[in-house]
Amino acid sequence: MANQQDVALTPETRSRVNQLLQTGKAAYDSGDKRAAHDACREAALLDPYDERVWMGLARVVDGAEDKRVCLENALAINPYNSSARQQLRAYTRTIERSEEEAARYNERLKAKRRAHRRTFMKGIGYGIAATVVAIMIAFIIGTIIYGLGGI
Repeated sequence: MANQQDVALTPETRSRVNQLLQTGKAAYDSGDKRAAHDACREAALLDPYDERVWMGLARVVDGAEDKRVCLENALAINPYNSSARQQLRAYTRTIERSEEEAARYNERLKAKRRAHRRTFMKGIGYGIAATVVAIMIAFIIGTIIYGLGGI
């Protein structure tokens, strides 16, 4: 699909964008993700309305949120870009799964804390009960040994 700003771009700019995209792809293919990122980013600055630029950037950005933005930009330019749509759908499912896993983990953590709190409170209760029983036994033994002396 032709980009929306073709008329505003000079042939030199279009050529430079194509060159940067090729450089980025070659750098990515050779394992130099940083150089690929730099080339695609420069291409995005020159022509932010080229879906190829955003698809290239989506491949080389590190952050998941950055990848999502790149894919959404590509889809804004070309809503029929099935690759961008498929990747965005996969990304969304991954995020939803991560959120569900985080929620389950938090629930397990809360349940453990409640169990620890109950155990702690039981221990306090048993400690108090044992102390009261010990005082009563000491009083009874003292009364048996020494009598009711002063009472």
